[in-house]
Amino acid sequence: TIAASDQLQFLVSVSNSGEFQETQVPVTLVIQFSGGPIRKTQPIDVINPTETTTVTFTDFANITFGEPTTLKVSVKPVPGEENTSNNSVEYPVIFTLE
Repeated sequence: TIAASDQLQFLVSVSNSGEFQETQVPVTLVIQFSGGPIRKTQPIDVINPTETTTVTFTDFANITFGEPTTLKVSVKPVPGEENTSNNSVEYPVIFTLE
């Protein structure tokens, strides 16, 4: 359960488990609602091998309260990436008023 407010934000940690520096890697957050999804994408400017960085998603209007839904975060595969099984995660959520 997530308490929604005018300061609602999601912090997404992304790790570079590869051997190369990557640039402009898109990270997408999607919240599914019956009236249509909320979709936000932000790039990671630069992430070095073994580094973890945080992407912050803010400004969530039109949240539907009390409806079980899914929040999904995905990172677009980089050129040459072979293991993409760890590039996305889904969470079941319900938004409530704070």
